[in-house]
Amino acid sequence: MDNHPQFPLQRHPFPARGPPPVIPTDDTDATPDASQLTVNDAHDSETNPDEMGSSTSRPPRYQPSALDVLVTKAMLAKGVNLPLEVVDLVMDFAEYWPHTTTHVDRPSRPNIFGTRPDENNFLLRTPPVGFVRVPHPEPERYTREPVKVLRLSDEHPVEQFQKWIGSPVPPVQHPCRKVVFTIRSRDQGWGGDSRHHGTYHGSWTWFEAGIERVDASGDCGDHCPDTTDQPAQDHAQDQEYGSSSSSRPEISLCALRSIRPQVNYDGERTQFDFPLMPADDKVQCNKTAHNEYITHVVEWRATDNIDPKSPEADDLVEIGRGRESGTGEFVRNLKLGDTVTLWSKTRFQGWANNVESATVDVYWAI
Repeated sequence: MDNHPQFPLQRHPFPARGPPPVIPTDDTDATPDASQLTVNDAHDSETNPDEMGSSTSRPPRYQPSALDVLVTKAMLAKGVNLPLEVVDLVMDFAEYWPHTTTHVDRPSRPNIFGTRPDENNFLLRTPPVGFVRVPHPEPERYTREPVKVLRLSDEHPVEQFQKWIGSPVPPVQHPCRKVVFTIRSRDQGWGGDSRHHGTYHGSWTWFEAGIERVDASGDCGDHCPDTTDQPAQDHAQDQEYGSSSSSRPEISLCALRSIRPQVNYDGERTQFDFPLMPADDKVQCNKTAHNEYITHVVEWRATDNIDPKSPEADDLVEIGRGRESGTGEFVRNLKLGDTVTLWSKTRFQGWANNVESATVDVYWAI
């Protein structure tokens, strides 16, 4: 037990896990490396490495709803008479968690160039952790619109989020278990050190994950576009969680504050802190001078525990990930109600990050 990392405010310890996978899938590659877990569809299917090359594969993995999870926990606790701690262990071992999927397509494939104002480009935002839908009347706008550059002043208590989601069981403050990034992209296809061509070294186009948090006092005044008359909303979440319509959350974009990237104040204005170099926990970089689109699937788990100074961290660097991306800290530190954001990055003249699509799946425990 002492070998496992200590997680804040968790109901129970996590089982040990192996290193997090990353799966580059090139259209020109007939068969991926069988030593890696391969995910054909990040939404609802997985392929066992032992079945690679076979004409038969497993059916799509069932993705439970929040109601499914609550019913299953009740059956185990009351029908089998298992203690709640054991029930939680079973649910985590089976990875029986609800999740949300956020996807954006960029069919026009606009380039994100270095040395331009958009070299730090916001791609998408997920629903808050623990929410089964986008808590905003305009889901498309909620997903794609960057927040204002404001600093967090006051956080909501856990009880407020429990009221919003209508959960019949007390939620934990850090419920996130897994985040899966699926990114299809490439760089400009030329340039850089010729020794690095076709590898993940020397790349100046990459992706980073961010975090936004709801400010309890955050709004933009009487003329906030999110506080005007809103169209009727789907009550699917209310039915699923058993809450009344009066408790349905409507979170204004004006209330969201960026935690990552950090917001700095220089005495005159606030601005995002965008370092020149890639973050040590970057999600993924593109291959250098590679003109074919590649789909990378990157899993971050709360159980990840790779020492950034270890050989395993060296392996992450070789496949285009950040040295500190396997620590599990990002997932473990996500709070109930936090949103995950994805940013594309480009540096220096001549470099371009071409993003065809991006998907983020967030799994959490109830």
